[in-house]
Amino acid sequence: MLYLCMNDKYTSKSICLYTFPIILSELLEEVIILSDSILLSFKDPLYLSTVGVIDSIFLLFLAVGDSMNDSFQNFYSRHSGSISRCKCIFSYSLLLFIGVGLILAALCSLIPLSNDIWKGAHFSTIVSVVPYLAILVVLSFISLSLNSLLLGWGFTKFLGCISLISVLINIILGYCLLYVYDIGLNPCILVIITSSLSELLRIVFMSLKICRMYNQNNDNELDCRHQSLILKILVYSSVYPCLSAVCFHLGSLALYTYCLCYFWDKETALFTLFMSYWGILQVPSQGFSETSINFFSTIYSEKLFNIYNCIKKRFLSLSLLTSIPLIFIILMLDIYLYGLDIHRLFVFAILISIVGFHTFAEITETSLLVRLKINSFVLSKMLYATILILGILFMTITNNIGIISIFICFLFAQLFNCAYLHIIDLRIWSNRYKNKQII
Repeated sequence: MLYLCMNDKYTSKSICLYTFPIILSELLEEVIILSDSILLSFKDPLYLSTVGVIDSIFLLFLAVGDSMNDSFQNFYSRHSGSISRCKCIFSYSLLLFIGVGLILAALCSLIPLSNDIWKGAHFSTIVSVVPYLAILVVLSFISLSLNSLLLGWGFTKFLGCISLISVLINIILGYCLLYVYDIGLNPCILVIITSSLSELLRIVFMSLKICRMYNQNNDNELDCRHQSLILKILVYSSVYPCLSAVCFHLGSLALYTYCLCYFWDKETALFTLFMSYWGILQVPSQGFSETSINFFSTIYSEKLFNIYNCIKKRFLSLSLLTSIPLIFIILMLDIYLYGLDIHRLFVFAILISIVGFHTFAEITETSLLVRLKINSFVLSKMLYATILILGILFMTITNNIGIISIFICFLFAQLFNCAYLHIIDLRIWSNRYKNKQII
């Protein structure tokens, strides 16, 4: 079956050509967060330590949209040859994304009621960004609805280009508003404003692209058969991943809150900065995971089960290789900006180890979603969260808690999660071809 694995559609070159624009797009989005963190790191540590909480709240809301995005992308990918059916589903999905975004934006109004959780300067800073955060949430959900369609149709290069433009605008605006022009606003608010403007720019470009594709399609008859059923299935397939992602980000929010309570602002700021590094380093695994949806879906729909392992290993190796230059760049950047420090280097070494395990987890979880093995997906997230929480509680009780010990807990949680996913992966996919020669 070697010829199947070497088919033009499944070669490393074709995978890279399809994936790298997505990686560029996601990398640039993470660069926005990192650049904001670096710009804030040279101001009061209060702002950088607080922005970690703000980012966690935003990512908590965005987890809902990301799960919906993956579900609809899977549908658009499988029906990319039927633009009329995609049109029909997209028109309703857009309303769904906007509606959910507005509901979550309204929930932002509850943040000021949490004065018993965050107190003093941290609380006032968080409350001040609420109106701006609500706007960013709505814009992000609109952007995700458009992104799912374009990504499912394979317009990865286009998405990469508009991400490059938006990140450049974000960095330039962020620097100007923080260090050139003094407009009297809280630095955290300025960070949210620049992110909103860059997101709005993405929406404009993606909308123009979709309109152009619609105009090029001569089929005016929408294939809306079984529309309600399709929407129900798509929403259902996103519910459990959404819940697991929400729980994960609730844990992240709790972790940042924990750091604010137990650590100094300077140490919490360091934790926030390294989490921004982590956001950059996990981009390759996220990018290859997103494109693997299309590839694994094709393998499943065409019943090419005997090449699954081959393709999966290809995704894993390419993702790890892509991570190497990012690791080097981030390390050099940290040394250049903050000097050579053994403590920071040790944390960075742990972070690199987490990257490897996370890569395997991301690709394998995607394969479970393609097979609609939602329960296994949720259990893996629960296992990861449980081990992480138990580890942090143990470190706290034994008075060994610190930035290093927290990242060690991340490492062990990811290790056990990978072991579980490997067992499930063998059970779901490998049984179909265990007696066949792959390569």
